[in-house]
Amino acid sequence: MDQLIEFPYCGGIVRVQVQAKAVIVNFFGQRFQFSATKAALRERVRLEIRKAGLSSQLDRIIRREAATARKHM
Repeated sequence: MDQLIEFPYCGGIVRVQVQAKAVIVNFFGQRFQFSATKAALRERVRLEIRKAGLSSQLDRIIRREAATARKHM
């Protein structure tokens, strides 16, 4: 169940793909994991995901990423 969200940001179009296990952000031809984006863009992506009604899915993904990061420490 992939969801695609697009919105303008800093003169470009941001495409956010919300997948079952990850959030992929495409910005000016670069692909980033949600957690690897800069803070301002990350907050805008979070806002747009909430507007689309997918905030619970985003929260699950973030928790899963945090748990994985703790295992590797």
